[in-house]
Amino acid sequence: MIKLTEIILDLDGSKSWCVNGILHREDGPAKEHANGNRLWLINGMFHREDGPAIEHTNGEKSWYLNDRKIEYDPETWDQKVNESRIRNIMSE
Repeated sequence: MIKLTEIILDLDGSKSWCVNGILHREDGPAKEHANGNRLWLINGMFHREDGPAIEHTNGEKSWYLNDRKIEYDPETWDQKVNESRIRNIMSE
């Protein structure tokens, strides 16, 4: 399968990174809104292992793994990331 990667620039200045028409970016946010809000998505699902998957300019943050909202706790975050990776491997 050929992967078509594109960066879409909206008229308002927002940027989107897509692969085959689905929001996807592995090395940064897949969507950067003109107002500064940033969204991390992999294969169209909110996902970020090294920080919040949604960052709002007002400071609000939301943490997601595989499109599941996670209550962030620095004491258990690494364990949750590892469990998410194991679930992904098991589902392949």
